[in-house]
Order: sequence, then structure tokens, then C-alpha cells
Amino acid sequence: MIALVIVVVALAVAVTNRSSTKTLSPPPVSIPGYTVVYAVTTNAQGVQRSTRTVSVRRPFESSDLSVPENAVAPDQGFVTSVDGLFALQGGKIITFGSQAPGVPSSDYRLSVELNDMTRLGLAEVRGQSSVAGRSCRVYRVGSPLGDPLKKASDQEYTDLCLDADGLVLSEKWMLSGQLLRDSEATSVSLAVPPTASFAAPAGPQTPNPSGVGQTTSLPLNAPPSTGNPYWLTTSPPWGFSLANRVRAVTVNALSGATDLAFVDSYVRGSDVVLVQHRERSVAGPPASGMERITAGRLGTGELTLSDEGPRASFVAGPWVITVEGSVDVAHLRAFASQLAPVGP
Repeated sequence: MIALVIVVVALAVAVTNRSSTKTLSPPPVSIPGYTVVYAVTTNAQGVQRSTRTVSVRRPFESSDLSVPENAVAPDQGFVTSVDGLFALQGGKIITFGSQAPGVPSSDYRLSVELNDMTRLGLAEVRGQSSVAGRSCRVYRVGSPLGDPLKKASDQEYTDLCLDADGLVLSEKWMLSGQLLRDSEATSVSLAVPPTASFAAPAGPQTPNPSGVGQTTSLPLNAPPSTGNPYWLTTSPPWGFSLANRVRAVTVNALSGATDLAFVDSYVRGSDVVLVQHRERSVAGPPASGMERITAGRLGTGELTLSDEGPRASFVAGPWVITVEGSVDVAHLRAFASQLAPVGP
């Protein structure tokens, strides 16, 4: 019976949203992995220099570790592996437990959003440059990497140089007329890093005080039994396919509150679109985004752009459905328009 319902719903949605996917060419395929080494100078409480190494194996794994000047071991950063998320803070290893798959926070996917960032006044082209022997285009944005995107101002802006593969080769963060952080790539490799690059840091681990996650893999042949309709597509466009589904639980060690999410990962090689279900009673309504968009049966939702790519959140009955990933806004919206509720 479930299979029959899925087929009927999929056919109805395919007809309704045919134009939203048929009129779009497949999104570009991103590079599968890379390693960039940066020389970083920070001008806060004196001049601090470090070497930062970012290694990424798309779509889910990353390592972002910084070694202070005159040191031999990293003391800051994090590692996102298939087994969990680890942070390094002052040489102390913090474990966040297993996490639902997602675009790692150090795998900057700004290149897929540049058209929309420019349209919304969040980025402007400032010229061309060359860093580490690679040509790149300079864009001015309003915040440093890792912070929410905003419009540039005289008081704060950041110049980023992005190459043809979307890699950030330099970052110059200006605050109140001072160059607060200057990061410049010294070497770039497009070779996919080995598994060892994403191993947990060696040493004793301390649980994250605000909560440690735990995930459970779920079958792909039927939606999970949640007691509520579950939003999915049986015909993902552009070569994407449902690769995994997890139930992710995080218990806040301070308040005891439990956060539950179901996350479907639709993968095409190095690219991913994620569909997350969270109960509205726990998640609350989506925060206001940068603009509102409409996507098929999900209706109108809030769109937010970030370093890791676009994200759109919708209220759908008892759920807050969030669709995010490594594609541009037009493709994300079209993908979201393919989703339909299945089940009770």
C-alpha cells in the first residue's frame, strides 16, 4: 500500500512541477575534493600568525585545522568525518557525537550563490587577482567567512578571491578601518584527500557540554514511521539519488531538551541536496530569511544564503521542512518543488 501511495503522489507531483525541472539544465558538477593551505595573520590583541589547512572530500567530510606560528601541532579547528564531528579548542578535543550528513562548514560553496548574492546586494565584483598561482575574482561581502552573510558597509567588509573551481584563495576582513584578518592560500591541491585526513584528532575527548548527537541509519525503501506525512521525491532530478536517511537525536546536557530530526541525503557525486524534517513544536517557526520563495506543495518558505550554500525552510503541517545543499537557489527551489507528503 505504501509503495502504491508513493507512486501516485510522485506522478501527481511530476506533472505539477514538470516545468520547474525541465526548463533548468542540470546544475554544474563540483570538484570532488581539495586541500588548501593558508597563511593567516590576525590583528586582534596583537599580531597572531598561523597556518591553516582545509581538506575536503565532498560531499560530507572536511578537516579545518590551524597551527600557530612556531608550533608543530594544531590547536584550533574541527574535523567532520563519517563517524562524527570533533572540535579542537586550545588543544582540547571536543566531541559532538555523530551528526546528520551536511555540507561541512569549511567547504565554502559561495560560488553557487554569487548571482543571487549580487542580486540581493550581498556581493559585488571588485576585480581580478592571482593567488598561489591561480587566477581568481575578487568579491566584496559584508562579513568574514563563518559569519552570517550581510551587506558590506564602510565599517565592515570582506574581500574574497574565488577561483574558477569556487575555492576561496584569499580573505581580507576589514573592521572599522583595520585589516582584522588576512588569509592567503600558499598552496592548492585538487587531489581528493585520503581517509586518514578525516580521522578524529588523537588524544582524550571531552563531550560537548551543550549536547552530543547520535544518529541511526534508516531504510530507504519506505518513509520512516513518524505518525505524520513524510516529504520526499521518488524521482530526484539531474542525476541525484537518495543515498541515505538518518534519524538524528541531540540531547541538551544543560536543559535536558531533545532535538529530533530526520534527514534525507540526495547525492550526485560530490554534490548533495538535504531534506530535513523537524517537529514544529520543537523547532519553532522558521526564522525570517533573506527573501521568501514558493516551492510546489511546500508553499512559501524562508530562503537564507550561507557560506555552505542556500537553505529554504517551510512549515508543512507538524513539520518544519528544510531543503539545503550545494546547488544554486533556482535548482534548490525546483528540487523542493518535487517534494510531496507520503503517509498518514
